[in-house]
Amino acid sequence: MKKYIYLLALAIVLSPFACSADGIGTLMQVGKSMDEIQRDYDKETAAYGRVKEAVATGGIKKGVKQAAVLKYGAPVVIMTEAAGKRQVWVYRPGTTDLLNKPKIRLFFDDSGALDQITVVE
Repeated sequence: MKKYIYLLALAIVLSPFACSADGIGTLMQVGKSMDEIQRDYDKETAAYGRVKEAVATGGIKKGVKQAAVLKYGAPVVIMTEAAGKRQVWVYRPGTTDLLNKPKIRLFFDDSGALDQITVVE
């Protein structure tokens, strides 16, 4: 009789765990999403590093077209200035947000030529 009581008690204790097994799929999806986010951060950081190096060595300078800059990597954000028609490309490491530093801003005129570079450390 004691044996049955122990088995019954064990079944009662373990029964909630069977109900929560559905959450494992959700946790796996969250893990995959976190991996994708980290890969995006790594791509952003790598592009920032290449653009920073190109600006320092003269590979990216005033007058360069947008297509030439894209070979270093895609910007994190592309904006248009409110006052003017210039397009602004923002490069930053993946671990920072757009309001904090460091970042590189490239300003392109109407013809797509680079006319200003801003590096914030």
